[in-house]
Amino acid sequence: MALPAGRYDVDGENCRLFKQSFDSKPIDEKGFELHTKYTDLQIVLGGIETCYIDFVNDQNAYPGYDEEADLCLYPHQVDGRIILYPGVFALLEPNDGHLPQRRYGDTPVHVEKLLFKLRNAPA
Repeated sequence: MALPAGRYDVDGENCRLFKQSFDSKPIDEKGFELHTKYTDLQIVLGGIETCYIDFVNDQNAYPGYDEEADLCLYPHQVDGRIILYPGVFALLEPNDGHLPQRRYGDTPVHVEKLLFKLRNAPA
């Protein structure tokens, strides 16, 4: 049986799994994401997506961090990209700004993906 889309607590707040099902989006929607509490492990099960990357030197330069959501959204600043498809994964740590779920090419594609949120050890 396939895992339905949704959130699953694997190890409480230390490891959460999100099964995602979506159509890839154009790059102009939404802003880049930053997290401080969690590292993202993104694994595409079906389809293909582009995840744009911005290597951030100072997270404090971006106001608006939401502590509860562990999320800060900010304008596009592309340093690179990762093409995600079955067999390829992305490990995105703090200071790895990212814009996931984007189209590879001009046509939207349906994507099935696992997103693990792995809690970082306290500094």
